[in-house]
Amino acid sequence: MFDFEDASPGAHHELQVSLFVSRGPLAPLPAHRLTVIEQMVVRDDVHMLCHGLWNSTPRVVAYNRELLALDARLSESRIEFDRRPGTIDFAVHDAATRTPVVEGHLERVQRPSLRANLALVARLGLWRLAAIARQPWLRVPVLNPVGERLPRNAAADSFTKADRSVLRLFDPERDRLAFGDRRYRALDFRPQLVQFMEGFKFVYLAPA
Repeated sequence: MFDFEDASPGAHHELQVSLFVSRGPLAPLPAHRLTVIEQMVVRDDVHMLCHGLWNSTPRVVAYNRELLALDARLSESRIEFDRRPGTIDFAVHDAATRTPVVEGHLERVQRPSLRANLALVARLGLWRLAAIARQPWLRVPVLNPVGERLPRNAAADSFTKADRSVLRLFDPERDRLAFGDRRYRALDFRPQLVQFMEGFKFVYLAPA
């Protein structure tokens, strides 16, 4: 869930639901909170498939659909910071159907979680994490869904960086996230991680 205050097609909210896929056979993965992050870092054949995308302005929806071949839809959304001190509340509805897509409540933290960071070091190793930290941008290939605009899964390079990033484990005692969209509601999705990013910069190239 993004609150882009400054973007080339204009300020907007964005909700992205991505699935992680491989173009080739992939052995069963171990059940672990950090498996998805680990696979993104250690495997070149694992990509993000942008499966669901909602934006809060028609201009951004058109940009994502026509130029990037993404299945973007118009949303009515809200992101509220500190409605109760130290919290984030958000809700996204599909503007065409008026149906809820997702809603949630998160407790904000100012410092990284020691437990989450130790788990990350155990999975990736200090040397690999140090190499990632030295990179000016994080490159992640993103696939578009097959559609009329582009009838194949094409890869588009995305580059991200953040001035500040805090990772912690999802805590069902104080956090809440619930899908209303029927495609995701039946998946029994159970959040594992929460990542807060400030000063987030994002470049998305055209699919090739």
